[in-house]
Order: sequence, then C-alpha cells, then structure tokens
Amino acid sequence: MDTISSFCFAKPIGATNAPGFHAAPVIALDTALPLMHIFVHFPTIRKLMMKTPPSWLALWDKSLEGYLHLRTMLGQQIRDILADPSTLSNAPHPIIYHSLLGIKDPIDDIGSINKPLISRPISTSDLDEEAFLLVFAGSDTGGNVLSSGLIRILDNPRVHQRLKQELQEAWPSLENKPRYEDLEKLPYLRAVVKESLRMNHAVVNPMTRVVPKGGASIGGHFVPEGTTVGMSNCFVHWNETLFSPDARVFRPERWLEPEAENLDSWLVSFGKGPRSCLGINLGNCELYLAFANIFRKFDLRLDGFSATDLKWRDVYLPLHIGSDMNIFAAPSIA
Repeated sequence: MDTISSFCFAKPIGATNAPGFHAAPVIALDTALPLMHIFVHFPTIRKLMMKTPPSWLALWDKSLEGYLHLRTMLGQQIRDILADPSTLSNAPHPIIYHSLLGIKDPIDDIGSINKPLISRPISTSDLDEEAFLLVFAGSDTGGNVLSSGLIRILDNPRVHQRLKQELQEAWPSLENKPRYEDLEKLPYLRAVVKESLRMNHAVVNPMTRVVPKGGASIGGHFVPEGTTVGMSNCFVHWNETLFSPDARVFRPERWLEPEAENLDSWLVSFGKGPRSCLGINLGNCELYLAFANIFRKFDLRLDGFSATDLKWRDVYLPLHIGSDMNIFAAPSIA
C-alpha cells in the first residue's frame, strides 16, 4: 500500500512503519475485502456506502477507521487540486491526477499538455472512485502473490536453494544494489515470479465482459450480443493441458523448459487485451524487487506453516483463511 500510495498520489501512508505492521488503512481494506461480492452483485449498496460519511462507517465498525483516514487524505488532496490545479507542480513526480485532469506534467521536457484520460468533466466523486480503485487494485493483489509465493518457495528446499544461489551470484555484495532491469534478466527469479503469479491468480472471481454487437463465438459456441460472460483465472492457470504436468504444483522449472515461451500467453494474472491491468509494469517491478531483496538479504524458514495450509475463499480476490503465516528470519551472512 505504501508503494501504490506513493506512486499514484505522492503521499505514502507509512504502512511499513506502523507498530507491529498493524497499519490502520491496511486493516480497513482487509475488513472490507469480504464485502467485495456484495459490491459486485449489488452495486447500489456500494454506491450507498461510498456516499455514507466515513465517520458513520467508523461507528458501525471500528476497524474501518483506517478507511476513514485514507478516504480523508485522498479526498483532501482531490479538493486541493480541483481548487488550484497548480498545486500539482509541487508533486515530486507525475501522479494520476496529471493524466486524469490533462494537466501539464511538471517533469515533461516537451512541455505539452496531456490529453485527459476521461473526455467528460471530472467531478470530485469521479476522482474519488478512481483513487480508491487504484488503492484496492494495487495493494492486495501484489501482497497476495508475494506472501503465497514466499510460503511455496520456503516449503520446497530445492527451489529455495536454487533461487538463493542465483541471487548470490548475481548480487555478491549487498552494498551494490541491482536495478529492476538487472533482476528481470535472472532466469530462475523470472521463473519464480511467473509461477507465483500463476499459483495465486491475482483475481479469482470471473471478470465479466459484455459480448459486443453481432455476437461472438466462445469455446465453439455462439453467444448473442449483450450477454454477460466471464471466466475465472483459475480455469486457465490450473488447466492440465496448458500447464502439464501437475498444474496445481508450484514448479518454477516449467518456465525454463523449451516450450516455455508458449506459456506466457496463458499467464492471465494481469488479464489480457485492452482491459488488462494498468499496473502490470509496476506490479512486476514490485515482485522482482521484493523477492530478490527478501531472499538475498535474509535466511528464512517456516514456523509451523506449509504450502498445504494455503487455503483461500473467493471474495473476488483470493482471501486467505486459517492460521497466520509465521516465518523465522535472520540476516543473511553471505
């Protein structure tokens, strides 16, 4: 959440500095996550909740106080920008409002004015919706892939050792930090990232689409125009024909085999086509940097938890259930 709030709004919320890592906004999102099914299937309830004063929500559920803080922070930023767009010149880097409002990028050497991403006039509620969408989409998705991937790596000594060895060879001195561009060239790290994305799926609930005019042929069947269709990423990622053998087994080596390039088109964690995730590059950057830093800088082992304990239920995203994921960690001596 620190990454997405810094990148999109230039206002990090300081989640990683919270005592015990119990950051109120993170807890608030975790509390709200089980409501996603209600919001998806009953949009009127979502709209009512968005119009409900945050202080009322906090009275209803104290764990939503972090939501109040986040909404207040973003709302104030939006109001300040709409009142005086020149305040964007104080941002340390381009943020989402430069593009949404078509305001000149202060770091743009060309000096041209951006074309607004939304053609109609943008209201405060429009910007509020966009901001919260980015926070929700950019937090739990990457966090889930990192946590579940971490457990699966540590639960497999062979994978763990091979990853550590590659990182130690490519990053011999901790003082000389590699760039993302260097890390994404490491074959086994790349395989680990892809397999972690495949096994977590990102979004597990079917992403609905409406069949365009004229209808379409889907899976050999004609579907008339206007029909709402969708398919879960799980059915692709766990397909034994595509990811054989053992599609439900965490095996990074599958991405290093001769036919591995053919698998890339079936990795749909970020979606595909014109409606694919806007944050795919940022998401990949986070995963490479996080996995590399964690496994290069620390010696880790599981504490009473294994990959078989990774159970989740579908609340649009995979919501992990059960005991906490506990890990012993010590600074790496190499």
